[in-house]
Amino acid sequence: MIFVLVLLLGMDMSAQHEWAVYGDVRPSDLSVLECADYPEQGAEVLFDLGKLDFEKGSFEMRFERHLRIRIYDPAFDLSPYVLFDFPFRDRISRPRATMYRLKKNRIRKIPIRSYDIQIERSGAEKNRLTFKLPTEVMPGDVIEIHFSQVYSEWRDMDPWWFQHRIPCKRSDLFADIPEFFEFKVVNPNSIPYSTAEVRQVKRGDIDHQVHHYGLKDIPPFEEEPYALGSWTYRRGLRLPIQSIYIPGVLEREYYEQSHEELIKELLASRRFGRELRNNGFLSSTVDSLIKGVLSPSHRAKEIFKFVQETLDTDDSQENRSIRAVHTQNVANTWDTNRYLIALLREAGFESAPVLLSSIQNARAHTNASGVSSFDKLVALISIQNEDVLLDASDDRLPFGYLQIQDRYGQGLLIDRKRMEWIDVEKGALDKELLVGEWDWSLPDSATLNARSVLYDYAIYLDEIGQRTFHEEHTSEIGMWQFQSYIDGQELDRSIDLELSISWNEDSTQIQLNPLNIGGILKNPFQADYRIQPIVFPAPVERRWSYSIPIPEGFYWSASTEEVAMGSEDERIQFRYKEEQVGDRILISSQLVLSHKTYFQEEYPLLKKVFQRMTELHSKGLVLTKKKNLQ
Repeated sequence: MIFVLVLLLGMDMSAQHEWAVYGDVRPSDLSVLECADYPEQGAEVLFDLGKLDFEKGSFEMRFERHLRIRIYDPAFDLSPYVLFDFPFRDRISRPRATMYRLKKNRIRKIPIRSYDIQIERSGAEKNRLTFKLPTEVMPGDVIEIHFSQVYSEWRDMDPWWFQHRIPCKRSDLFADIPEFFEFKVVNPNSIPYSTAEVRQVKRGDIDHQVHHYGLKDIPPFEEEPYALGSWTYRRGLRLPIQSIYIPGVLEREYYEQSHEELIKELLASRRFGRELRNNGFLSSTVDSLIKGVLSPSHRAKEIFKFVQETLDTDDSQENRSIRAVHTQNVANTWDTNRYLIALLREAGFESAPVLLSSIQNARAHTNASGVSSFDKLVALISIQNEDVLLDASDDRLPFGYLQIQDRYGQGLLIDRKRMEWIDVEKGALDKELLVGEWDWSLPDSATLNARSVLYDYAIYLDEIGQRTFHEEHTSEIGMWQFQSYIDGQELDRSIDLELSISWNEDSTQIQLNPLNIGGILKNPFQADYRIQPIVFPAPVERRWSYSIPIPEGFYWSASTEEVAMGSEDERIQFRYKEEQVGDRILISSQLVLSHKTYFQEEYPLLKKVFQRMTELHSKGLVLTKKKNLQ
């Protein structure tokens, strides 16, 4: 991938982006033939312009955004490009949008009316600007969006992304900064330029620094399966503020805190201190939940279940006190888990908040500068000398599990007794063992009697997601019928399933696909290369074993097949075997991924293993009638 850096020198700011005048759309912009390089894409960014400047006199920070997109597929989902989240204390100035269409060699303008431009609350600290587009979109149409975001305070500029999920012809960022403000250019993605383009400009009596960074012909940012921390690989840059010095008005320095300073600041906050202790008004609720429950783990689970079932988690809610959450039964994610901590402490447990940053946490460690942009709080509880992480904000999560995107990197534990980084990757294993016995009810059906045991993270995945066989067997005679029990982190269930038999045209052969039940059938790794590391929710161990009797009057003509492949260090292992033993066919398959994270150099082998495994799991078993019975 070659990124062409655009550095324009010695030009006035206004002249630098004459190519981005609002409404200056030409017939060539409306041609669907301009996307020869990306025929599979449904749209393309013609340009994306960002400009940071400061209002004269008040030095109010203002960020101007101007975006133009050409549509190729009317069914393309434009929602990521017409929705803009911003801090709720900021304000939006002069939002406007227009759609352009070429009709009989003339450009028709379709303005987006003011009532189709809306600002709504989208989270506890966020508002959302939405542009509602016309329902009828045609190939070649161009959408143009423009607005200004006025910051409520002097702060870091929001990250600028040169790269989108669709191709982009041009992306430019300008920053016109008065001498009273110092910003640092942070480029975490190794964008290919050696130095930042900075010019000194005199505006009245004030010196300005003018930054300009641009890229051309930017390929789309690829959405890869099993990827976390995508921000690390997407082309962009940040401008964190370093200091402000306005003579006679303000002098202030900003810096990234050390972990010691960050912890001291958090401990001084009421949200992590006194408010999580001594909540006597919770005692009657706690007593009613744990009365007669002797086991500490069962007590904790009762309290966890109560919070999940009682509180309505709504991230549009403002932060509020524990007492308010208890009374109103509605809270954002942070306060839901703070309420859980308060209840657990009132019940006598050691419990503390753990802060996660889904954006930066994957790269955080104690030797790095502190990260203050934490966006998730979960609860830690110590039960019989074992630390367990809990998230009660999602009522689908079992006790002891975090959401997939949160099980990555480290979390910052904040407590009076200890303040430390803890590993949130270790713990659960995605493990399943399935042993099945097949039988025949010729000529119509086959039955499976099996025992499936799921451990740890496999239980969570099974509870919140649709398994493949639920989708594959919707038209069969019978669906899953199972009885199960949960013992700690083990789910044991019996399975009874009846399937229709598939015959060939002359009724001489029957076909059965045993590993359609439970086996992995789809290869998520199709690309030729990998940009990001592969991060599974947990290490994986899956074993499937089937015993299939050969019906009287039939024979199995295939020969024994055995496959063993993987890495020398056994981080990746796959084994498969099918053979005939007496009057039975035995099929076994095993996949072991001993680690959670796999790096780009391991991708070719991982892709090869999944490809071979899905082929074997999908190929089916053919039994043929003996000739004297045909």
